[in-house]
Amino acid sequence: MAILLMVALTGLSCALFSGCSSGAGCSSSPPSPGALYFYVDTCPICKKMKPILDGIEEEYGGDFKVVRINNATAEGKKIAREHGILGQPTLLFFDKTGRETRRLMGFQSSQILEKEIDRILGR
Repeated sequence: MAILLMVALTGLSCALFSGCSSGAGCSSSPPSPGALYFYVDTCPICKKMKPILDGIEEEYGGDFKVVRINNATAEGKKIAREHGILGQPTLLFFDKTGRETRRLMGFQSSQILEKEIDRILGR
């Protein structure tokens, strides 16, 4: 819940993907690359994406962070509106500068996600 509030209050700052729990000291280092994943628990496609995203997080470790945002919560709805999310699942990819690089909607295979992540990481 705290990360959702940080996102809502600060936008895509270093706190989003760097794991900072406060704004203090965050500006000294750039954010790490990552993705915002918008979902709802009742969505069948979102349920199919869960093990894929779990595998991505395990494979890339700290090099790439996925922040999951439940659109069924008040905070999630607010963040989704701020980012123009029209449906779920939706993934927004960000490079190390915090700039959105790609937006994917619907089911995505691990191969598609890995290709995008590798491109962002320069692999």
